[in-house]
Amino acid sequence: MSEGSLHPRPEGRGIRDPPRSRCNKTQIVYSSNLNFHTVVPYLDLLIRNGLAEIVEGETQRYRTTPKGAEVLLHFQEIELLMPEMEAQEELA
Repeated sequence: MSEGSLHPRPEGRGIRDPPRSRCNKTQIVYSSNLNFHTVVPYLDLLIRNGLAEIVEGETQRYRTTPKGAEVLLHFQEIELLMPEMEAQEELA
């Protein structure tokens, strides 16, 4: 899994792995193995809910907020209680 990616690749977690470092949209798209049309609504959802934020600069980048990091931690705890989720992803 690459740092700061939103990806459903076998080694990834899809939308459950929001950017932890400053990633631009292209990096997220490539690492997620998704297209821009799919990634943009997810990024918008994360931003609207305060789980990710836009970092302005020469290029627009995204990063996880403290609230987003907390939500991710809770989600990872749920995954530990539901190991069959991992098995289902591996079959897909």
